[in-house]
Amino acid sequence: YMGGGGVRCLGIDKSRESIDIAVGRYPDCPFSMEDALTEEGCASIRSLCRRTLAGGRGPSVVAVDINGTRELPAVLQCLDNIMNPASAAGEDWALPRLIVVKSRSLHAEMTRRRRLGLSY
Repeated sequence: YMGGGGVRCLGIDKSRESIDIAVGRYPDCPFSMEDALTEEGCASIRSLCRRTLAGGRGPSVVAVDINGTRELPAVLQCLDNIMNPASAAGEDWALPRLIVVKSRSLHAEMTRRRRLGLSY
């Protein structure tokens, strides 16, 4: 639980340096080095969620730092893996109540769609 506020969390990053920084900031939160864009990484993340998060229900908040400059297809693949876990690993969980994504390409696409009056 992050900050005693009842938010289940599991920190995932594919950079050892980023994991080390996060552990220093949030020593009570479990972290693992994984790649959310690979089949193996997704399977490992699902397994970690089942083992480390309360009741095996998955995280209530997912923060995706997929590298702010990552191309949109990779960002969308990562979001799909979070929102449709059965498609990637044959397992399912309740959707998180909040998904936060840091992505310049996603922001640009959403801005473009809003300007054109298109739906999200």
